[in-house]
Amino acid sequence: MKKILLGLIVASFSASVMAAELVTECQDYFKEADAALEASLEAIKAQGLDPATVKAQYEASKTQFTALSADQQKSVCKQALDALEQAKKAQADAAAAKK
Repeated sequence: MKKILLGLIVASFSASVMAAELVTECQDYFKEADAALEASLEAIKAQGLDPATVKAQYEASKTQFTALSADQQKSVCKQALDALEQAKKAQADAAAAKK
């Protein structure tokens, strides 16, 4: 029980540190990307991929963003958020076309 509690404390601390190191654009992008990842877990499984591995790789990519300067973060995350929005729109359009 103590190990679980310690793990939760460390996880929440590292998440708050990461949030403090990411610019607003990256925080917005990762909020959207987190939701998209959770929504696509079934598709990930259907492709024969391990969801835990995909999540671990995703979390590792988040930490890489903190190594970028604030200007780089803004640029990269704005582009990534735009691409994510376009992908979501394309999925919605494809779903509507099937109906």
